[in-house]
Order: sequence, then C-alpha cells, then structure tokens
Amino acid sequence: MSDTASTAMPGPQPPRNWVIVSSINWAENWQMHQQLATALVDAGHRVLFVENTGVRAPRRGDFGRVRDRLLRWLRSTRGFSDVRPGLTLLFPLVLPLPYSRLALAINRALLAGTIRKWSVANRFHDPVVVSFLPTPLADALAQDLDPALLVYYCANDMSGGSDGASRLVQHEERFMQRADAVFCISSVLMERARRFNSQVHYFPAGVDIDKFAASRCAPAAPVPDLAMLPRPLIGYVGAISPVFDQPLLVAAARALPGASFVLVGPTYCDTAALQACPNVHLLGSRPHDAVPGYLRQFDIGLIPYVRNRFTDAVYSCKLNEYLAMGLPVVATSMRELREYKQRHGDVLSLADTPDDLVAAIQHHLAHPDPARRQARINAAEANTWPRRFSAMLDVVQARLVESSQRPVRWQDRLLGVVHRGRRRMLRLAVALAAGYALVFHTPLAWLAARPLLAQDQATQADAVVVFATEGAPAYTMLHYPKRVGEALALYRAGLAPRIVVSSGRIATAAEADVVRALLLEQGVPAEAIAMVPGIASGTADSVRQAAAELQRLGVRRVVVVTSPYSARRVGLVWQALAPGLQVQVHAAVDAPPQTPVWRTSWRNLRVIAYEYLALAYYALKGWV
Repeated sequence: MSDTASTAMPGPQPPRNWVIVSSINWAENWQMHQQLATALVDAGHRVLFVENTGVRAPRRGDFGRVRDRLLRWLRSTRGFSDVRPGLTLLFPLVLPLPYSRLALAINRALLAGTIRKWSVANRFHDPVVVSFLPTPLADALAQDLDPALLVYYCANDMSGGSDGASRLVQHEERFMQRADAVFCISSVLMERARRFNSQVHYFPAGVDIDKFAASRCAPAAPVPDLAMLPRPLIGYVGAISPVFDQPLLVAAARALPGASFVLVGPTYCDTAALQACPNVHLLGSRPHDAVPGYLRQFDIGLIPYVRNRFTDAVYSCKLNEYLAMGLPVVATSMRELREYKQRHGDVLSLADTPDDLVAAIQHHLAHPDPARRQARINAAEANTWPRRFSAMLDVVQARLVESSQRPVRWQDRLLGVVHRGRRRMLRLAVALAAGYALVFHTPLAWLAARPLLAQDQATQADAVVVFATEGAPAYTMLHYPKRVGEALALYRAGLAPRIVVSSGRIATAAEADVVRALLLEQGVPAEAIAMVPGIASGTADSVRQAAAELQRLGVRRVVVVTSPYSARRVGLVWQALAPGLQVQVHAAVDAPPQTPVWRTSWRNLRVIAYEYLALAYYALKGWV
C-alpha cells in the first residue's frame, strides 16, 4: 500500500508556471521543497522558487544566515538567479518582522513589485502557487500574484516548531481556509487541516528511488570520510537541530564503544555532548548526490528524534532513503513512523530508551536477513517521489478544471480588478508613509550625517582659516556669526596668532568682507586678519587660493573652521590640493550631537544629500 493519496483526473498535464514559497533556502539540506521544484522542471513546467522569508524575528545566532542572504542577493540579478533552465531562485530581502503590520506593508510592496516585474519580463502569468509558509507575508504574496490555484503544503507543525512560530496558529488557519487545496505530510497535520478545508490530501516525502537504487546496485565506492572509521557504522543523515535526541545517541555511543556513530548534516544547536564522545563523528553537510554513497557504507540508519508534538507531525525524508538502500532502520517511535510500520510491516525498529536503542542496533548487526532487506526496499519503492508527484499533479489539474468550470460573473471580475487596484494604492500609501516616518522620524538622517562631520579638536597652529563654502541653499549668511564665533574662540585661546578669511561665493555682499567686518567689530586687530584675495568659484578653487596666500604668509599649520556638514569634504580637498600644509578641520559648535537625533528637517536632508553628491563629483574630478 502506498502512502500517496491519489485522486481522479489522470492524463497528460500541460506545462504551467509555478511559484514555490519555501520555508527553507535552496542551499540547505535537500528536502521535498527542492525535490518538488526539480520534478516540476523535469516535467516541463517553469518554477520560481522563493526562498524562506521567516516565521520569527532573527536572533543573534542567525547572523550567518542574514549575511549569506545578503551575499546571495548581491551576486544575483535584483535577487533572481537561475539554477537551470526553467528554475529561478528569488532571494528576498525583507524586514525580518513577520508579524509587524508596518513591516508587512513594506515587504509586501517590495516583494510583490519585484516578482511582478520579473513575471512581466519572463511572460510568467497565472501561476499555481505552492506555499510551504502560512505567514502573513506568504498570504499577502499569494493574493498579489493572483494565482490560478493556491496550494498550502503543510510540511511541519510550524506553530509548534518554536516559541516564536506559535504566533502562526491563527494565520495558518486562515491560510488553510483560503487555499484551494492543502497537502499534508502526516496524519496529525491532516486531522487539523480538515477542520478548515475539505480539499486535504496526504503527500508525505517520497524518495528518488533511481538515485538510491543505482548506488545500491553498483560496486561500492570508497568514501574517504569513512574509510578509517572502525565498523560497524551506525549512521544518521540530516540536520543536527534541537529535535535531535543527543542524550539518547550519547548513551548508545557509550554503550557501544566499538561502533562508529556517523552524523552527516548541518548543525543548528550546541553539540558539545556529541563531540565529547570519541566514537561520534560529526561530518557536517554533504551534497545530496553524495548521500547514497554514505548510506551504502552504513550498517544501520538512525532517526533519533525527541518525541513531542512537533516530531509526531513529522514524516522524515530520510526514512525512505534508508530503506531504499536496504538499511535496517532504528528510530524513536514518532506517530508517523508507527503508522508507517503498520502499513508496511516490520521494516523498521522503534526504540525510545537507550537500552532499547542499543538492543535494536545489536539485533540488526547480529541477524542480517536478506528477506527483510528486500522488504525494506519494497517499502521504499511504494513511496517513490514520481508516485507522489504524479498524484499531486492530478489533484492540481482536477482543482484547475473545477475552477475553470465554475461560472464567474463579469461584475465579480470587475470588482476583483478594482479591489486589487485599491490594495495597490493602499500599499503605496502605506509605503510612502513608512518612508516618510523612516526618513523624518528616525535617526536615519543623523546616521547619514555622521561620516560628514569633523572630529578633530584644535591644537596649536599658525593660523585659523575661516572657510566659507559654496553650494546648497542652506549655506546662508546666517552661518557667519557661528563661524566667526568659533574663529574668535580659537584666536582668543591662543591657538593661532592670526585669522585668515577665505570666500566661496558672492551673495548680497562678499562673504569674506562680512566675516572681516565681524572680526574687527569683536576687537581683532586688523594686522591679525588676512584676506585671501579674489572670489573663488568653488571649494577646490578656494583651497588653491587660500593655500597660495598661506604659503606667502609662511604658514605651515592651520585650523580650518567651516560648516559642520561640509567638514569632511573640505578636509579631503585640503589634503588633496594642499599636501604641504598640516590641516585640522575644527569640529563645528553647531554640529549634531553625539546621541541619536530622532527628527530632522527637509533643509538638513538637502544639505546632507548635497554633500554626498559633492563628494562623488569631487572624487571624479580628483579633488579628494
């Protein structure tokens, strides 16, 4: 008896477009997500595989995943990358707050817009959407894609997978109600899904039987990782995660010190207890194509999971892979494995205690049985991926035919178009509001301005240079009193014997003349004030003129006083165009504070933007 639930509507399936909204990333341990995508492409369909957008906020340990996502996005084309003809990956960059309404609005606008543009460019329309995620973003994305059919593939009890994921319960129930069909990998998940949807189908993980049969029947090839390990080899292939029962395996390893316990797969939790056992070997991840070679060398395959609500809803992908190689399997008695054993007979052993686990391992090692080996292979052949895939396509085709035969009034179509338009306008309005709040009511502008500011504290110099700057309209005559005050303070503190005044433009009066008048009014002797002759056309010209005047005066060390946001640019220009001078750019008294500022003005934004554009232009001209 096969584990596959089938339905009517057999026959050839026309090529279609499919979107798989995945709960894992493509490069992670090979699971049914990648298997489904590959099978669809092999059958002539086109697939957009959207990598995991998350069910919880990131934690400190997720830094590596976030970094990898950013790197993959940077190496891609606007987030898209082809794996092979017909199969495209999308690495979505989203705000990692899956239950925030503001983050949802922003993520929805960005992600739906990105996919819409890609779909237009690739003539990718009317997709069948298969979502392994029931999050608010996955739900919104499914609506925005306007799919021909929506399938929710319930591959885990996601609401019980972690503390954060428990918030998924209500969203998952709504998603099940909206879906045209629900596929489940276990009886536990089916029982829950049937409360919300009448189209529930049982599709647990299948096995690529040809891949494993080829390895089983071919001459055994050496595996370097295993060649030097003492036999027997008690193996496990899969993730080392919190559901992996480390105490159970450690106890078995200590009871069987002559055996090698080999764990092949990525690690997502602390494995200090496993590493402390000399006969436990953690090999890390291996490509899925290499897995049959490892299994060929194993004497027994293990599935040592902790028993809880989450694992009772799990149908382990590795079960049929072990059986396809004819391996004896010893596993903890999760519900799905108990039911598998009832359907297929005595093809695996169940053990929940260290003593039972050790006894089962010893029994299989001492009593190899060719008949039972063949029974295990037969069980795997009844659960092949092609059988699963064919039955899935039959369900999808049946639901598509049913949907096409359902009469739809033109009024309903019109209202659907209007409602989608309203949603787009609402998302745009929310995105604009969020953008406004982000720019004007967060420290974003304060952070952007930090690299533009001077951090130097003035030391002894030969002259203070009051440096007026050209450019943004916000640099006005109102800045003169502040610059004059700074120059006066430095002069009166005895840091320099003279003040040199340079100008950047002509306004209603020459800036340098205004500054000189203010200095004289404050009691600075005329002989202590030097004027840079002429009116400069810009900062670079000002520096050249000032440098020439300073050289004439015999000045070698200067403190430059200028507007706070122009400080970085002015300092870089002095370094580039007057390398013979020792230049300090004084930290302006009206510079933003060291602590974050949560509000800004349009005027400040214009100045900050101007300075960054000016820096880019000056870099092109070779002035910085």
